Amino acid sequence: MNPKSNIARNIIHFATSNLYRQVLGVLTTFFRPTLLGPELYGLFSLLNILPMYATYGHLGTRTAMRFQIPQLTSTDPDLLANIKQNTLATTVTVNVLVALMVSLYALFYAPAGAHRDGWMLISVVIILNCVYEHYVSELKGYQQFVLVSRITYFRYTANFLFTVFFIYYWSFYGAVMALLLSVLLSLIQLNRYQPFSIPKQIRFETIVQLVKTGAPIVALDLVNVSLKSVDKLLIVLLMGTTALGYYALASMLIGFLMNIPGASREVNEQVLMSEHSSLSVYQQLSEYWLKPMRFTAYFMPILIVGAYYCVPTFVDLVLPDYHHAILPAQLLMVGSYFLALSYPCRGIIVANHWQKQAAKSGAVSVVLSALLIVTTISSGYQLPGVAVSAGAAYFTLFLILSLFIIIRFRQSVRAFSTQMAELMLPFIVMVAGIATVNYFTEQLTVHPVFVSMVALILFMSGYLPLLFLGKVLNRYSLPTRKQKSK
Repeated sequence: MNPKSNIARNIIHFATSNLYRQVLGVLTTFFRPTLLGPELYGLFSLLNILPMYATYGHLGTRTAMRFQIPQLTSTDPDLLANIKQNTLATTVTVNVLVALMVSLYALFYAPAGAHRDGWMLISVVIILNCVYEHYVSELKGYQQFVLVSRITYFRYTANFLFTVFFIYYWSFYGAVMALLLSVLLSLIQLNRYQPFSIPKQIRFETIVQLVKTGAPIVALDLVNVSLKSVDKLLIVLLMGTTALGYYALASMLIGFLMNIPGASREVNEQVLMSEHSSLSVYQQLSEYWLKPMRFTAYFMPILIVGAYYCVPTFVDLVLPDYHHAILPAQLLMVGSYFLALSYPCRGIIVANHWQKQAAKSGAVSVVLSALLIVTTISSGYQLPGVAVSAGAAYFTLFLILSLFIIIRFRQSVRAFSTQMAELMLPFIVMVAGIATVNYFTEQLTVHPVFVSMVALILFMSGYLPLLFLGKVLNRYSLPTRKQKSK
């Protein structure tokens, strides 16, 4: 198959499956917030963070394994088999320990009732999910994104159906049980594509080497994860689970918006790893960094603004009790523009083994986010202030990682400034367009659906000329696989 079409096929399949997952998440939002209420929905959102952090219990071994699969598949299959076994052993061992600690907290510290039972059930989800993520990571390493897409369809369809039926009858308990059963059935389905095996040859030296290789990469990923969750944790600590219930709606929408840049990154990173040794500095920067960022810069505003104007209508018609979630969601979505731009940085950093230093630099954005959030909440700005603080931290992360790459490659900072100015243009047009459209539509007294439609039409009529100009000037294009340098 033509390399270009193969990459495009993987991106389309993977992005479509992730989009499907996010759409089902939006549909599920109709049931969870309405039937649980803000407080229990906030508790559910808090518990949902635990498997996300626990999945990094592989200590970097799984990440190192994934990036070595393209290289070792044909050169040293025996070493690869050993790496996979030791990775699975490390992942399961650490996650069992994490699940045990969660269970102990539930038994001795969590309030009786839904809180205690929820923590106990999520401990089981942690163990099942770590096995699921391991074998999905293997498939990604082999670039089997079509199979990954199939299992994604299966898992999140099952989760949606279980949620619809269980939450109606068993409320909060049904929501958590839906998570548990969907990952359990997905493991059974996944075993058909990637048969499970029990690790038999555990080598401590292999695990140590994998941790040394992968831990810095995980540290960089943890910066990203922490940046997207520190706001939720601080909201729980300073404002309570009810406030998190409102804010969780905004976080869910961010996951939806990050689908396409996330899927593109997953696919292109595997290609970058396999070709890195033959790529020049110019090729790395132009094909695997600037090109994805430019494409993201020009097209993310369309996704952001589409969601921006649909949220008020959705909340007013479907979730009237969540009116306090509208403004924070809109502000956070606007700031997510910079989070999306930061995505292509990881592949360049990992391919050149700079992840340890980059993680230290990127951690500044997490600290800044925490300080800004605490300050805004203490000053009385509440959830809108949290959303603005998170957006500022997204911009900081993007700027820090971009400067890091430029400095490491010893490129001109002046030329970098020109590139950054170009990437800021779509953001400026987006913000100006939103402000202008809001000015003209805020006086309308017609049905909210009609207001949203008018707003989207007005924005697109002003934004399409920028897209057209960018295409004419060849400022963006779809990322494709280039011929290796000789």
